[in-house]
Amino acid sequence: MSNTQSVLLIVALGFLATEPWRWLGVAFSSHFNEDDEIIKYVRTIATAFIAALVVRLIFLPSGALAESELASRLVALGGASLLFMMMKGRLLPAFVTGLGLFLLCEFLMK
Repeated sequence: MSNTQSVLLIVALGFLATEPWRWLGVAFSSHFNEDDEIIKYVRTIATAFIAALVVRLIFLPSGALAESELASRLVALGGASLLFMMMKGRLLPAFVTGLGLFLLCEFLMK
């Protein structure tokens, strides 16, 4: 199997493993009350998972990210978080800002 075929297989399997659950979520989301305790619990668990992943990426990175400076990762996280809060939850500007800060810090530290 060639590299291209392997990548396509991984993408297809990833799509098939996750996409039906998203469709079901959209289909059934209108049947849930946002204030139900179970929905609050699920949202809390999802938020905790995301926070844990961010902490792991910052403090225990792997691959190419492990070669970057901790200070660069912290500056990027801080800048992105600050902009995210200032812009009332707009993710794209915060992401672009964090990425830009990270790249700038890495460039200046090399």
